[in-house]
Amino acid sequence: MTDKQRKQIYDHHGIEELEKQEAAANGRSGPQNKIKIRVSLLHLYTGHTMEMNVNRNQYCEACNGTGAEGGKQKTCPKCHGKG
Repeated sequence: MTDKQRKQIYDHHGIEELEKQEAAANGRSGPQNKIKIRVSLLHLYTGHTMEMNVNRNQYCEACNGTGAEGGKQKTCPKCHGKG
């Protein structure tokens, strides 16, 4: 990945996406989000389970979150530049 590509990814998607793509390019994968939760030793020992809701961003499929259809400098008609 060139420095120009890295800068474009960072500018459009932020550091998390840049790290994710660099990890994928280097053959690493796995969860990219970290969530701290407090649990008791008893819950760990007994196999307690819990449910949680996680909100995450999804990129527009037409422009991949850039706001420009196909990477061109015009507004995406599907998401109107919101990514």
